[in-house]
Amino acid sequence: MEELDERIYYLMDRLFNNSCTQAEKEELAYWIEKAQDDTKLRRYLSDMWNRFEPLEDMAEEKANHLFSSVTRTNRSAILQSKSKNRYLLFSGIAAACILIIASGAYIFSYRQSPPNTSHTIVDKPQSLVNDIAPGQFKAMLTLSDGSQVVLDTVQHQIISPEGTAQVNNSNGHLYYNSSAGKQEKTVYNILTTNRGEQYSMTLADGTKLWLNAASSVRFPVAFTGGYRDVEITGEVYFEVTSNKEKPFRVKAGDEQIEVLGTHFNINAYSDEPFVRTTLIEGSVKVNLGSSSALLKPNEQALVKNGSTKINVSPADGQAAIAWKSGYFKLTNSEVSDIMRQIARWYDIEVVYKGNIPSGTISGEVPRNLNLSEVLKVLELSDVRCQLEGKTLIITN
Repeated sequence: MEELDERIYYLMDRLFNNSCTQAEKEELAYWIEKAQDDTKLRRYLSDMWNRFEPLEDMAEEKANHLFSSVTRTNRSAILQSKSKNRYLLFSGIAAACILIIASGAYIFSYRQSPPNTSHTIVDKPQSLVNDIAPGQFKAMLTLSDGSQVVLDTVQHQIISPEGTAQVNNSNGHLYYNSSAGKQEKTVYNILTTNRGEQYSMTLADGTKLWLNAASSVRFPVAFTGGYRDVEITGEVYFEVTSNKEKPFRVKAGDEQIEVLGTHFNINAYSDEPFVRTTLIEGSVKVNLGSSSALLKPNEQALVKNGSTKINVSPADGQAAIAWKSGYFKLTNSEVSDIMRQIARWYDIEVVYKGNIPSGTISGEVPRNLNLSEVLKVLELSDVRCQLEGKTLIITN
């Protein structure tokens, strides 16, 4: 008992003095993770933490520093499982509770409890044998002659000119510049991401786009004629350069979205029940056959697969593009919805044994975590997961 007291005191002292090694952070994370199911141990650890500095008295800058030293992110995430009426708070700075994510270990604390130095000795942590890294910045560029170029985060890569366009790839971003001269004919390229990949690019007119996993965009290397037309699959976020003389149009399946200059997201995966067009800034017109709808910021056009009806509803624009910022943003999301996102980002297959778990989950989870870390978060909402190779088995 005394040896454990001394060890945890040593680890926290190292943490507060910014001298904790990664192995020591993992060890500290292990003890606090185990405190989740042990009230006495939680109280003991809380008392030990407050010997150094009470959380409510801690400066925000210092709390940020401590938190970021043992986690990949200092953003908060709140997970709620309505079916179980459970609320889980993950936050780097909070007066009531804190979670630290460190190499797959989760640290929970709670409202201040009376000091109690009792604790329980628990088993040693088990090493993860099977795990999958998060997706990466990578894509395939198909040129007009059919040749293909693999793109990644190289510092600088010059690609063979396409027509009059100069093509460069730098730090995970593809650039087109057609200022070298007038394009005599329309030349198309295709940018494609596989599952587990993400990429961004700038078109010849200055429009920026971000491709989520398993997505593509077909585009001209230089815009000729009266419209700027591109075609997508999957999910793409656009920041369109304004040009009133030449509207920008996006084709996604049977839909066509027309804009002058705006920011919007299109989710048009074939395995999703709806095509979702979410407006962040400006205005867009969604056309489907003889139907059309004009969106305002923070509105979403929903078209059910096989339908010709456009439904417009309020939407959380920032939630729709959270993937671009590196997060899974869950808003009353069903387990099956979440699993489709996870399957695309981690390039896995999801299999359900029994019924799909009921209820919804809301929250924010970083996309730069290993799959095992994301699964631990889901398991806290009673989503039981088992990874076998690249197959994730969900049991109810």
